[in-house]
Amino acid sequence: MKRRSPLPVKKMMVETRPICRADLEQGMTGPGVYCLRTLPRSNWSDDPDVRDLQQLRQKLYLELIGRFGTCGLVAVDDDGVAGFTTFFPKTIARRLGFYTMLGDDELEDTLVVACIHVTPSKRGCGIGSILIQGVKDWAAQRGYSVIEAIGEGQPQYGWHASAPFLSLGFEVVREQRHGSWCGQMMRCKLEA
Repeated sequence: MKRRSPLPVKKMMVETRPICRADLEQGMTGPGVYCLRTLPRSNWSDDPDVRDLQQLRQKLYLELIGRFGTCGLVAVDDDGVAGFTTFFPKTIARRLGFYTMLGDDELEDTLVVACIHVTPSKRGCGIGSILIQGVKDWAAQRGYSVIEAIGEGQPQYGWHASAPFLSLGFEVVREQRHGSWCGQMMRCKLEA
């Protein structure tokens, strides 16, 4: 029997860049992010406290762009946006209601990854890992010494998986429970 040679595989070129004001104005959205600029009325929570938090987040994303130059990274390939991540200084992540590690050690030197979203058709291609490495590079260049993130060991509710974080030097510090959901609080100490 004659062996067939494998089909050529198209190499996907993925680049990351900071989220910019134009991205916000186009209304880039994703799970956990709610929206970086506007939120369709159908997505507003009926709970006034949650709605207030959503409105606060929208306003702060724009302020963060002005203050820090970005609030995340976008992964772009030949087809366009393949995924994105949002991150915040720990003090701001707490104000926005994102999970963070307890305590105030290294409070000013810690960046919190709030969300990673990869386009469903691009999942399993390493884009999440590219985004995580991009966050590590961005944080190190700006003097952060620690990055925190939350993920799921066995993704079940749409949170990002822990595996790409763990493969890039993050360690699970504790399990985080919220009702039936159980996530993993992870931490990565950046090299000086």
